Amino acid sequence: MWAPPLAFGTAVRRAADVSKKKKSGGRGRSDHDISMWLHPSGILLHRLTRTLYLSCVPSMARRTLYLSCVPSMARYPLDQQECNFKLHGYSGLYFPLHRPKNARSPGPVTTDMTAVVSQFELTGLSVYSSVQQIDNTEAACHLLTGKCAYNAEYCTDMRGCSHGNECAVCKTYFGSCQYESNDCRKSNTSGLTQVSTLEVRLQFSRRLQSHVLVTFLPTTSVVMTSWLGFWLHPQEVNGRVSLGISTLLSLIIKSSYGANPQTHLVRAYDVWMSGCLAMVMLALLETVLANFILSEGKMLC
Repeated sequence: MWAPPLAFGTAVRRAADVSKKKKSGGRGRSDHDISMWLHPSGILLHRLTRTLYLSCVPSMARRTLYLSCVPSMARYPLDQQECNFKLHGYSGLYFPLHRPKNARSPGPVTTDMTAVVSQFELTGLSVYSSVQQIDNTEAACHLLTGKCAYNAEYCTDMRGCSHGNECAVCKTYFGSCQYESNDCRKSNTSGLTQVSTLEVRLQFSRRLQSHVLVTFLPTTSVVMTSWLGFWLHPQEVNGRVSLGISTLLSLIIKSSYGANPQTHLVRAYDVWMSGCLAMVMLALLETVLANFILSEGKMLC
C-alpha cells in the first residue's frame, strides 16, 4: 500500500525506527506506529508516529538519530553553538504541530534533561513547521513557530532518577516557550506540488567550570607570579630573570600542549593566551631595562 515519503535534512546522518519491547502478558506499545484510512472520497489518510531518541552517550541502548553539526570555534571556550535538523515531507505529507493549551502544558517537543551529559548546556530550542510550493512561486506558509528557553541546570544532578516531581519535570522538560500559529490555507489539497518542512534548532552553551579551573585560573596565577619580580631589588638580576623565564616557559607549554580543539581560526582561547604571554614578556622586559639603566648610571659615575 502507498505510503507518503519522508526525508531527513543534510544534518541527519542515520535514522532508524525504535520499538519498545512488549510487556509480558500484553501487547505493549510501539514507538513507531503507522495507521491508514481510506476515505469514501478516495483520499488515503496516513498517520505516522515516530519517537526519535537523541543521545550522545555511548552506553545508551537506544540511539536512533545521529546529528552532524559543524561548530564555530571562533569564541572557544566562550562559544555558543546551534544545531538544527529538518524533516521534509512531500506528496501530501504534513507536520501539523499543535500549540499547547497554556504555559504549563508540554509543547510538541519535550526533552529528557536527565540524559544530557556533555560539556555543553542545552539552553534553548526552536521548532518550525512550514509548507511551501516546490517551484517557490509562493511564500512559505509557517503553520507553527515556537521558541523555548531552557533553564534546567539542576536536572544534571538528577541523572538516573526514577521518582519524584522534579524527576518527572526533568524527564519531560519543555522550558518557557512562546508559540505563533498561522491558519493559512493550502492552495492544493492533494499536496502533490508542496513540500512540508519540520525544523528543530537546538541551542547550546559551553560549560565554563572546567575551563576556569584548567585554563583561566592557572594562567592568571602564572602572570601574577611574574609580577613578583617588581618587588625584588633591581640588582637581583639572576632571580628576576629566572622568575620571568620560568613563567614564560610555563605559559608556552600550556598553550602548546593543551587538549583544545584545533582550527584555522583565531579563537578566544588564543587571544587570552597571547595576552598572558605579552604581560609576562613585558615584565621580563622591565627587568632588562631596569638593569640597563642602573648599569649606565654606574658607568657615568
